[in-house]
Amino acid sequence: MQKQSNPLLRVYGRSELAQMYYGRPISDSAARKWLNQEISLHPELVKKLEQLGLKKRGKNYSRAQVEAIFEVLGEP
Repeated sequence: MQKQSNPLLRVYGRSELAQMYYGRPISDSAARKWLNQEISLHPELVKKLEQLGLKKRGKNYSRAQVEAIFEVLGEP
């Protein structure tokens, strides 16, 4: 049986994904800060994202990084 592809799994800008999770209007920098704090509450997610090549100053989350985030935080 073929696994169905999740249309939400794609490359996201960090601000874009953070805004999706926050769910209401907020500045991009505040949304990114909020999402980073949420991620930091899950050390296993932080480690996985580092293994997947997350860079501190990066602009985007790769598809694999988004998948790891979804697995821990759930979909936005």
